[in-house]
Formats: sequence, structure tokens, C-alpha cells
Amino acid sequence: MKKTVYAALLAALLIPATTKKTGESYLSDHKTRYKEYITIYVPPSKEDIRDFISSKKLKNKYLSPESIEDMINRESAFNFMAVNQKTGARGLMQLTRTAWEDVNPGISYEEQWFNPEENLETGIKYLNWLVRAISENNPRWERLNNKEKRDLIIAGYNWGYGNLKASRWNMKKAPDETKNYVAFMNRSAKRRR
Repeated sequence: MKKTVYAALLAALLIPATTKKTGESYLSDHKTRYKEYITIYVPPSKEDIRDFISSKKLKNKYLSPESIEDMINRESAFNFMAVNQKTGARGLMQLTRTAWEDVNPGISYEEQWFNPEENLETGIKYLNWLVRAISENNPRWERLNNKEKRDLIIAGYNWGYGNLKASRWNMKKAPDETKNYVAFMNRSAKRRR
């Protein structure tokens, strides 16, 4: 999903590129030997995304790789550069800075949200984190059936864990957007059966 392109090639093509170290344009000094490189991310195909998701171990039994693919379709329509103007969520899995930092504190959100692999990896980590956080903090978790558990995980992903917890795990208090999101995910799961 990524290609490393040397700055000399970019300069030859007259595409301005900047280094992270200096912020100087590679085109500003034609005599410099171009040893630095930048990474350009190529839009991943649905097959690339499917293969990546399948290669990851989901640490929960509530969401299948196909469910995550449905989430990506709903969240970003498979656009790895998608940005939600309302929430600021970014990338394939439309992750907010808060969600990112909950599971990837050592990896810069600003520098990596557009990296398709990192965004997918972080989204999957966040889903696994949600399962653990909800199961540990919802006193009714053990009495819920698998569909109810799945609905809470999906709602937590869409609405945010903090909002879900503040509602005392009550799906009736979720906004319509979240209710519609959960319904979409359930319809998608039924179609795949």
C-alpha cells in the first residue's frame, strides 16, 4: 500500500517535495545529491484492504473481517484520505485523535492517519480495546447476548466510548446517527450470512 519514491525522481518530474528534517524544497537546490526520500501512499484496493484485515487477529468474536470491511465502506467509502469535517475523524476507519491515542500513544496521529496500513491497524486495535473496555466496565455485560454486545461495540466505535459509558450503556440514549449506524452494520451482517 505504499511506495518509496526518491526525491531525485520527484525533482525530475517537477513535483515539489519537502523533507521533514528541513522543510526545504528538493527543487531549491539542483546541485544537491538527493539521498533523502519520501513515502507516498497509493490508494489501496478493496482487495488490499481485505487481505490486510484477514492477516490481523481480531481478539473478539463479535466482529468478523467482513464486518470491519463494512465499517470501512460506511466510514470512508474506502477513501484513505477521507476527513470528516464535523468530527475531524480521518482515514479509512475514520479515527479521531482520541481513539488513536487510546491505542497508539507512541505513533503520531498527525503523521500517520493517512497511512492506510497504520489506520487499519489502529482501527482494529481500537475495536479490540472497545471490547475490553466495555466488557470490564459494563456491569450487565455477562447478561447480554452476543448481538447486544456487538451493538454496544459498534455504538462505541461510532458514538465514542465516553459517550456510551456516560449513557450508562443505554442504546436508547444514542443519537440517531449511531442508531442508524448500528442498524446498517446489522443489515450488512445479515446479508453476508
